[in-house]
Amino acid sequence: MKLYRHMALSWNSFFYALWIVILPVLGMGRGQGWVIGYSLFMVLMVYLSQPDFTRYLTFGLSTRVWNGHRRINASLTLLLIVASAPWVFPWWVLVAPVLTWAVCVAKRFEPSRITASSLIVGSDGDSSTGWFSASPVSQIVLRPQARAWMWAAIGVAIATAITIVVIKLWDTGVGIVGVIVTLIVLPLVADSIRSSLKDAVVFGLPRGAWAKATVLCTAIPVLLSLVADLVAMMWTGNPAGFTIVCLATTSLLLTFAITDKLTWLYTTALAGAIAVLFIAWLINPSVAMGWALTGMAIIYVVWVAVYPRMAKKTNVFSPGLMGWFGAH
Repeated sequence: MKLYRHMALSWNSFFYALWIVILPVLGMGRGQGWVIGYSLFMVLMVYLSQPDFTRYLTFGLSTRVWNGHRRINASLTLLLIVASAPWVFPWWVLVAPVLTWAVCVAKRFEPSRITASSLIVGSDGDSSTGWFSASPVSQIVLRPQARAWMWAAIGVAIATAITIVVIKLWDTGVGIVGVIVTLIVLPLVADSIRSSLKDAVVFGLPRGAWAKATVLCTAIPVLLSLVADLVAMMWTGNPAGFTIVCLATTSLLLTFAITDKLTWLYTTALAGAIAVLFIAWLINPSVAMGWALTGMAIIYVVWVAVYPRMAKKTNVFSPGLMGWFGAH
């Protein structure tokens, strides 16, 4: 059981379980589009529940062990779906996930033991540096995090485009598209952040340098949200609040990714400050968005100043906040 816990469960496992339980609640009374979207998304969740075979390959474990863990994960995923979906959605929403689970359990998969990096002639791995310099900070911190943020931005852009097109053509909303994209990209970014910190420590990079590079990468979503607000102002005459939401989400996500028993006070303080700001804003709509943005900007600047100290206290070799669920 300990082998399963350490090999088959990951940082994303908690997020996947949380989304499976929360989505039916969010979809109450949303119409047929949400039901169909949920059913298809659960097929993806059953597929994504399978553990990464690369980890088994690293420790010399057989495909038999991996297949066993894969079946357990698929069964637990289906159990969560069956326990949460029928209370809100019709019974047929379970058909596609159950069929996917049946294939996962019945079929024995044989993943390749040859990785893409091993196919490069004369190299022990992928030696390309991409668009980044060959410095440790660029390759260990900037490169993976920038890629994660860019993929997140692309996902949000696609979801927004689909939503706009559907609203224009059929005059109906498809909010589940945005929800699904969010549930996919947030674990991706969080995993990239925690993994890069662990790699930075292993390779001897100062944690302060890691924190500065990590904060620098947040310029990607912040600048894109500013552009989105400018477009909204040109289109409607008022900002849509993308920047405020982005500053709050980005700071919370980066803080949550490295939270453990030594740093939970930082996360609690940040979440409390943001909650107070948003509650005050929602309770009193007369408050101008400019004031709300100013308040969020102040919180963000303070967070940027404190984040390196939090990174220095984090125990990267412990699972952190997700440890109870088997995350690494």
